[in-house]
Amino acid sequence: MDEHTLSEKLYEISAENFGKRVHEFYLDAIISNNFQKDLAKDDTVSQRIFKTVLYLPQQVVAVPVKGSRRMLRASKTQLISIRDYWKDHEE
Repeated sequence: MDEHTLSEKLYEISAENFGKRVHEFYLDAIISNNFQKDLAKDDTVSQRIFKTVLYLPQQVVAVPVKGSRRMLRASKTQLISIRDYWKDHEE
């Protein structure tokens, strides 16, 4: 194991990184909860997916500058999977 890999692993278990991960978890939970409150109970599945596609990019922009790239990657991955789903089901 080289010195760079060791320093990355030590950072992953550090108190500073733990605080960031906890912040990300609660930020994600808050965003999800707010989004669930915005959805109407009588929305169809397609309306919910459409709202999700519009809602996620707005929330990604609101992530603090020092936020983790992992959160941004997850949101981008979710958007890509939703768009791929619609491409497959349009035919």
